[in-house]
Amino acid sequence: MQPQKRKSEERPDPRRFTRRFLLFSLAFLLGSFLFLFLDSAGILSRLLFCPFHALGFYCPGCGGTRAVWRLLSLDFSGAFLANPAVFPLAFCAVYYFCFAAAAVLSREPRLFRRAGLIPLYILLGTAVLWFFVRNILLFSGIDALGDFIRA
Repeated sequence: MQPQKRKSEERPDPRRFTRRFLLFSLAFLLGSFLFLFLDSAGILSRLLFCPFHALGFYCPGCGGTRAVWRLLSLDFSGAFLANPAVFPLAFCAVYYFCFAAAAVLSREPRLFRRAGLIPLYILLGTAVLWFFVRNILLFSGIDALGDFIRA
């Protein structure tokens, strides 16, 4: 009787990984278009409720949409002022997409596992740091986004 292989030792099915990658990419694109449509129509701001904002704080994601729009418009300083976490987010998206695409093209799903979690830790650290910095500035009288203190 042969010993059973652990899950990590089993060879992943490349076709299953490819289907998941394509489905995730399609869902991401459709979600992005829906988000952009709802945001441009002004519907999104009425649908979403942020508990941080209701308590008078900025959340780590506040200004994220503005940052993405400014980044797509190549206004890097404006994107940074809106939410600096947009740069690690863009890096993470490109980094993981490249690893997933390489895994699909080489038909070797294990390649995606080599991507690691360090970029996600950098993204999380940037978001948490910006949360504290932005709220300390807010309570010092400096409102980076202009949502709470009106001139």
